[in-house]
Amino acid sequence: MGQCCGKEAPRGGQMSSGNHSFQQTVTRVDGGVVTTTTTRTQRIVQVSETSSGYPSDIFETGQVKRTVVTRTIKKNADGTEEVIEDIVSDDGGHQVHEKSKKGIFGFLSGKKDKSRTTVEESPKDRQAVFKPIGERKAPAKPLSDKEFRQDCLKWHNHYRAIHGVSPLKHSDELCRYAQEWADTLAKKDTFCHRPNNKYGENIYMAWSSDPTKEVTGQEAVDSWYSEIKQHQFGCEPRSLGSGHFTQVIWKASTELGSARARTATGKLIVVANYNPAGNLIGSFAQNVPPPKK
Repeated sequence: MGQCCGKEAPRGGQMSSGNHSFQQTVTRVDGGVVTTTTTRTQRIVQVSETSSGYPSDIFETGQVKRTVVTRTIKKNADGTEEVIEDIVSDDGGHQVHEKSKKGIFGFLSGKKDKSRTTVEESPKDRQAVFKPIGERKAPAKPLSDKEFRQDCLKWHNHYRAIHGVSPLKHSDELCRYAQEWADTLAKKDTFCHRPNNKYGENIYMAWSSDPTKEVTGQEAVDSWYSEIKQHQFGCEPRSLGSGHFTQVIWKASTELGSARARTATGKLIVVANYNPAGNLIGSFAQNVPPPKK
């Protein structure tokens, strides 16, 4: 065959930007006899993105997190198969742009959660033996818009209570305002803050290869609140990574309106508006208290 013992000969590979996947098959040849064939498939199953949470006339920032599944199937000469699936969730770096043009600051924040399973199986048993790890199940029933708004309000007030801050009240006017912008973003398939916004605003975006995936209010609010680890209490913020968190907790904000929309490409967008707006320079210490002891 002209192959040296133990050499790996690539037999094929394909990449599709449409479904965010990559597949490569490698056949290992030993003395003219095929001993193993390994197929490695990588696909992005979820992408989420958030804005800075700061007023758009002060700072702009974006943060992207991707969940990537890499599945490797190794076919052995004895007919058995080894299946390995890695699910990796990574926060990407996000760039912060100061509108005054004084400088551009780069911040990296990330965590890596990696889980693996390995099983020995015969081809006929694959469906029964192998179970993908970490993929979320679809909700028992789709959330109505009203249920989504209630969920979003519930989790805002859950976190505000931790900090001893008064609960937000639901506002139909703010919900209509948020829905208008969410629909605009979905129609344009883009992700940015509303210009000249008279209210405070947090935005969130997720993407999934699962067309039945639902975005919940808790998912968005959890993401925003998780920035608490980047916040220093009792002073003005020294970094720009906690703007969503501070708006969620902002003591002087009293009303909330939230909305969601889906783009034609499967992106799930959440918009939350707050009245009065938070994240006012010079007011962080009195409006963002630490958690109660």
